[in-house]
Amino acid sequence: MLADEIAAHVHGYRAGGFMRDLFEWATDTWPPAPTSPRARFVVEAIDRHLRLTFHRVAPLPDFGEGDELVLNQVEFMPGAALPFKLSWSTQTRQSAASALGSDTAEGGNGLAVSFFQPDGRVVALHFLAGGVGLERVHVVRVGPEVDLSGR
Repeated sequence: MLADEIAAHVHGYRAGGFMRDLFEWATDTWPPAPTSPRARFVVEAIDRHLRLTFHRVAPLPDFGEGDELVLNQVEFMPGAALPFKLSWSTQTRQSAASALGSDTAEGGNGLAVSFFQPDGRVVALHFLAGGVGLERVHVVRVGPEVDLSGR
């Protein structure tokens, strides 16, 4: 499963086929039954070096299996394939800006930088001390869930 494809599906619904493939690839299980409306649940895909957080939206009449699942965020941990052509060992703020743009916010003594994408995704990079290399990468999307049925 491609990291860019996972990142593209963050905070979207009507992607049941993708969600089935993602769960099969990452965990070999189907998600747990909901405990309450919009309850979040976390899937630790340890072998894939990913932490996936999900919730469900209220199903619509034309939803297929899994279309109600929303991937809230994905955390890429060391060892995972990275989206956006990022590199665990050589990434710097400058090289990240080349890949992700210059619309940023900074935190964590300059070692955490969030890059705001035109489609509403936010890519948060946590750099190693010294600013070269990555400790982890988070991808989220701000705003309402996105209908991915046209993908």
